[in-house]
Amino acid sequence: MRKIFKLKSILIFVLLWLPVMFIGNLTAFASENNISVSVNKGTFEAGENIILSFDLNGNKNLSAFIIEIEYPDGVNYSSYERSQSITSGYSEINNQNNKLSFIYTFKDNKATSPNKNIVSFKFKADETIKGENEIKVRVKGALDENGNPLCSDSEGKLILNFNPDKEAVKVTKLIPSSGSLSPSFDPGIFEYKMSVPYSVSSITFDIEYTGDAKASVNRKNLGSGGSTSEFVITVTPEDGEKIIYTVMVTRGEYVRPSSGNKGSTESVESKKENTEIIISESEISEITIDIESQDNSKPNKNPVIVNEEPAEIITETDNGFTAFLFGAGTMIIGIIVGAVCVLIIKKSKSDKK
Repeated sequence: MRKIFKLKSILIFVLLWLPVMFIGNLTAFASENNISVSVNKGTFEAGENIILSFDLNGNKNLSAFIIEIEYPDGVNYSSYERSQSITSGYSEINNQNNKLSFIYTFKDNKATSPNKNIVSFKFKADETIKGENEIKVRVKGALDENGNPLCSDSEGKLILNFNPDKEAVKVTKLIPSSGSLSPSFDPGIFEYKMSVPYSVSSITFDIEYTGDAKASVNRKNLGSGGSTSEFVITVTPEDGEKIIYTVMVTRGEYVRPSSGNKGSTESVESKKENTEIIISESEISEITIDIESQDNSKPNKNPVIVNEEPAEIITETDNGFTAFLFGAGTMIIGIIVGAVCVLIIKKSKSDKK
């Protein structure tokens, strides 16, 4: 029974102790003090500054530390800057043979607060260093405000890229907004000619190129008609020689509009066509009047035009024929009536005898 009781007691103790230990470790981890380093960027051209910044992290104050930096040839030390939190302390810097050491201790019982930049070092890259290189950093002897170790010594390295090879600038397209280059564009041909009509008064160029560069042109407007203007297109790389293309643009001469131009011709033709239509209508009108007033016994002088209105001609011809029949019939009736009257008279005379 006693063994069972002891086992239970041990088990309860372990179960209670584990969470306490776990929480304690988390607290210690969260409040761990350290000095970290960062760099302003990863790739540097000749003349650019390399800035290494050291920050204090944690919940304790800093009273002393030592920083050591080893850097490659082609990287030159310039200066350092302390933060306001450690300006009251004493510092000493030593730099030789590409090795820099910085020692700091506080005085007057003041120490820096955590989570602040404590010191930064400025270097400069020159044109002799290329490709990937490393900078080694060590932090040691860090003490808190009571003189106790603040964090363990540490070291590391930064891999940086210097003066990377740049893509050579090359012009791949040059197209004018009007007309076409002669000869056709070729990156290796630097002089061109072209012509445009007088109606074109200005020209721009669509240009494409590879690499880092800027393009510009000396002008936009063309000269007067018949003149030749020089356009200079300049492509300027960030480093390297300029690329210059010259285009001689000839503008067509001004042609004064004449009465024989297209617009005038259309106007004359239109007027001519309208005049012909009016004359044609006048002719038909006159002929119609002629037909109505002419003697039907006379032949038509213009049968082609008269045939265009056969109904009117037929109507007039039918009226004449009807009048003829009416006259002839009247004459025959008169003769018959006369003959009848003569017979009646003769018979009446014979009856009286």
